[in-house]
Amino acid sequence: MSRFSLIFALVFLVLCFACNSAIAQVKVDPKSPIKKYIDKYMVTATKKGVPQSKPNRAAAQKLVEHAWHIFKTKLDYDLAYTDFFQAIKADPTSAPAYFGVAYLSSNKNQLADAIIFYREALKYEKKFGPIYTNLATALNLQNSNNPEIGVLMEQSIKNCPKFTDAYLIYGDFLAAKGDWVKAGQIVNQAVKLGVKIPPDFVTEFKQHGVKIDE
Repeated sequence: MSRFSLIFALVFLVLCFACNSAIAQVKVDPKSPIKKYIDKYMVTATKKGVPQSKPNRAAAQKLVEHAWHIFKTKLDYDLAYTDFFQAIKADPTSAPAYFGVAYLSSNKNQLADAIIFYREALKYEKKFGPIYTNLATALNLQNSNNPEIGVLMEQSIKNCPKFTDAYLIYGDFLAAKGDWVKAGQIVNQAVKLGVKIPPDFVTEFKQHGVKIDE
């Protein structure tokens, strides 16, 4: 668990994407709890000879918004998953929909599925920092020695320099690896953006010879 309690950033994505009428071929473990949604909303729509309808971005966006509402107010995973997958069916390029599926899976600690769908989200939205951050966090929970984690965190900061969660999560990751100097540099960038660092975390850095600006 992150010292900042920011393992997964709940981010609402309302973006526009290029049209692509073919639903992505997403493969998960046959025993995955979300396999049933893929079979219902994705696989059947991609059978040969089945005409593809034009992507409906407006419908997908409404479904995504409703999914988040259901999740936040009722914590109903089944209904939220259903809405997100219906959004993917409506618009196969909906990064927010793929992100939503990934977020729900990560929340349930189903990391393999989360990673797959965060990667799908990145296929259609490569500039939004939180996707990189959440993917990096899922990979970290799965295997903290994965070299891709640092690359993803750097990309998140590069793409969204004002997304302060990325600095804190990355700093925490580096500190856990013992790279206190670089961790301090990253956290101090967040401080410059107005983030208040918990006193105990500042003290911990000080114990390792690193000063956090206050």
